[in-house]
Amino acid sequence: MKYAVYARKSSEDDDRQALSIPAQIVEMKELVKKYGYPAVNEKDIFFEEKSARKPGRRDEFNRLVDSNNAGIYDTIFCWHINRLSRNPLEGGIIQQLIVEKKLRKIITHSDIVDSDNCNEIIMSFLFGYSSQTSREISQNTRRGIKEKVRRGEWPTYAPQFYENVDRKGKNYIIPHPEQSPFYEKWVDEIIKNRLNQRQAQKLLIDWGV
Repeated sequence: MKYAVYARKSSEDDDRQALSIPAQIVEMKELVKKYGYPAVNEKDIFFEEKSARKPGRRDEFNRLVDSNNAGIYDTIFCWHINRLSRNPLEGGIIQQLIVEKKLRKIITHSDIVDSDNCNEIIMSFLFGYSSQTSREISQNTRRGIKEKVRRGEWPTYAPQFYENVDRKGKNYIIPHPEQSPFYEKWVDEIIKNRLNQRQAQKLLIDWGV
């Protein structure tokens, strides 16, 4: 079997609790090793900072689907099934690939979807649940964020290069002691080499940030 790794994270409210892209890739590399597959080749890693709530917005997802249709990959490793889809249309695309056995397996840290013994009803539930959960989490998270802002707190997880700290029960952010020293170097590399978003993200992965 030829496999690909897919990692996705967006800045939208319903995705704040997902692992960072570098963390997802580390998790998947460990999972690949656990299941006895060959070591991950960098060219087989697909990642993007895009929302999956609406279809047609993810170039890397589309490239992965095209690769599956072309027979390049028949297995996908991802942190959670909702990394692949949080909308009915793209969830249906993945389900169809499984039904046609162009996609043999989806392996996550908690589940394995296998085309040889997967019930289509269960598949529909998994992708449908991701879509419904996305909507519910989005509504609840927005309410929570507004309340935290009213209290003068940083409302969510700290952005890259910062970390959350608790002060008297309130959430604030401060520069991350290990990541923040890389910030100026990272920006300089982006400007000097005119890196695009994917190249800039890969640079952080290479540095282990």
